[in-house]
Amino acid sequence: MAIFTPTGQGTVITNQDAFRISTQFSGNVNPISSNWERVDTDNYGTIGSGMSESSGTFTFPVTGLWQITAIGAFSAGNGYRSRYNGIEMMVTTDNSNYSNAARFYSNIGTNYSTGYTSGICQHIVDVNNTSNIKVRFKTEVEYSGVVFDSNTNHSQNLFTFIRLGDT
Repeated sequence: MAIFTPTGQGTVITNQDAFRISTQFSGNVNPISSNWERVDTDNYGTIGSGMSESSGTFTFPVTGLWQITAIGAFSAGNGYRSRYNGIEMMVTTDNSNYSNAARFYSNIGTNYSTGYTSGICQHIVDVNNTSNIKVRFKTEVEYSGVVFDSNTNHSQNLFTFIRLGDT
């Protein structure tokens, strides 16, 4: 796959990686620090050096412009409604203080036994220092019984990291 610059010169994607949460959890979690796994089913492939993950903090393997995408799915049982359910993408540029770079919220409104919702957020980060620039994610829900749908056998949630080019 090539991305073409305005001058027509091709740039090849040199790094691509994806993670997911393998086990469901409920409520607000900040940051999502456990049960991360690199996608490893259905012949999923990566390109180049992969991301490093430690307690939910992701470190970039090389500098460059990185597109980060977070996709999440939530459910609530027993006819519960939840006005907001979302993922926030937090970025630090000093390896200490995190700020909200992107987020999505969606609602679950149902009178049925179980309601579902999903969403996506995306951000492009200029990683000019791999020691200081990192990313992590958190969930925020109105109703503590909302479940972040997760599975080790397929991606109900997905967090992708694609290096688009040089910084």
